[in-house]
Amino acid sequence: VEARAYVGVLILGLLPLARRYRALAYGLLSVALLALTFRSPHTLDRLLPPLAPNDLVPAIEYLAVFASASLLYLGRDRVPVRGDVFTVAVAVWAATIPFGVHRIATVLLLPYIVVCIAYRYGLRMRLLTSPGDASYGLYIWGFVVQQIVVGFTRSPWVILLVSAPVAYALGLASWRVIEKPSLSRKALLYRHPG
Repeated sequence: VEARAYVGVLILGLLPLARRYRALAYGLLSVALLALTFRSPHTLDRLLPPLAPNDLVPAIEYLAVFASASLLYLGRDRVPVRGDVFTVAVAVWAATIPFGVHRIATVLLLPYIVVCIAYRYGLRMRLLTSPGDASYGLYIWGFVVQQIVVGFTRSPWVILLVSAPVAYALGLASWRVIEKPSLSRKALLYRHPG
């Protein structure tokens, strides 16, 4: 899904009209992808080949979130990162979970919620980042750990409560054992070219 999103960015970047009206292009793309998620639960099977056999991941919805986040990035100079707006966004997003409109709320609100967490409340999370940069390792190990936990339970809350700390610990280990030592060797390559 991520690779498809970046291919989409490349295609939009190559289209002269989309380059000139980037915000409009990403806005229309968000709406179109969101509409496709409602048209049929199996639209993905017809439009995009599955990533794996019996793949039920709502890829089009994820692509709509990506397009919406891209639109938010394009308007970054005009988007206020405010605590009151964040609180309302989280409340609306959470309130829609049991209803069919949750997909719309996710596409429209989740990118803003994530930006607020990163830029407004991110300093409070320094406790998690001070031992090391676990972000890439968390990204790599998160899915693997989630899939193992799903083998034991289907409860989203249990999956989150078990997967998050385990994936974080693996990400931190990956930073200390693989990434940080590798990055320190990168300087040697620049000093002693091929």
